Amino acid sequence: MEVEELKSQAELIKACIDSDSRALRKFYDIFAPKMYGVCLRYTENKDDAKDLLHDGFVKAIQALKNFRNEGSLEGWMRRIFVNKALENIRSQKIRMTDAGLDLVENQGYDGHIDSNLSKEEILSEIQKLATGYRTVLNLYVMEGYSHDEIAEMLQISVSTSKSQLFRARQILMEKLKQNNQWETTKK
Repeated sequence: MEVEELKSQAELIKACIDSDSRALRKFYDIFAPKMYGVCLRYTENKDDAKDLLHDGFVKAIQALKNFRNEGSLEGWMRRIFVNKALENIRSQKIRMTDAGLDLVENQGYDGHIDSNLSKEEILSEIQKLATGYRTVLNLYVMEGYSHDEIAEMLQISVSTSKSQLFRARQILMEKLKQNNQWETTKK
């Protein structure tokens, strides 16, 4: 990042901390589109995603005074939004089980998505997944967390994380196959 960008970012953060309404609006405009995408992945519908977006921004603005300009502001924001999503999921007391773990170790699929499939169609299918499946899929695939980290975050076992990911992928592939939009090949 260039020095000028860092300076303007630091100025924006300071103005937001000082509750400058124009700065808060600019901050929202910069980050809302990407954070809304994060929110959509962790919720079942757009209304829930909008609620999560609002709650995440409230939390982020309150925490801005703790941002040290080390690393990416966007990455820092993403972490807040993911943690807020996980907090909401935990508050709903979603139960996750170890079902299907033996399948995780013995089967795998390597597939690709038909180029005609839109991001919106994929997101729609992800949103239809049960909360546990959707959460583990997002944390593992999109956020890059390991099963050990996911297990700790969600207070589940590593084997539960693995089975949730396996089932999420399996369900997604079946849904997309039904629409003739997914091709799979066994490993």
